[in-house]
Amino acid sequence: MTEIEVATSSALTGRPGAWRAQLIPCVDMLREAWASHVDGTEGPDGLWEQLRTDAPRLDGHLRLLRREHLAVAADVEMLHRNLTDADENEAQLAAVREQVVALLNRLARHRQRGADLIYEAYQHDVGGTG
Repeated sequence: MTEIEVATSSALTGRPGAWRAQLIPCVDMLREAWASHVDGTEGPDGLWEQLRTDAPRLDGHLRLLRREHLAVAADVEMLHRNLTDADENEAQLAAVREQVVALLNRLARHRQRGADLIYEAYQHDVGGTG
């Protein structure tokens, strides 16, 4: 997230080709990181399997996070497509920049919800003091 934020916040005006070239590999890395995150949480022997065992009452929250995973994956794919299609069109790239900012906000909220869920599961259900 940090690398894509740095690339996105660099100057766009007057340098659309350089801005786009800097952002494309960051978006590619984000795609890979997101796929890895989803696999590590939802995949076989993933974190969620353990959470369902340790704190089954939180299954509804896990379903919400799953929906977020699907939505974020779609957003990342749309971002990649829009970035590719924009070529060096500054106006389109400015719209891509806004798309990145919205995606980063969504990712930060998702990360916080996940952290809160893990805390809730292990503080309350697995011997914490809650």
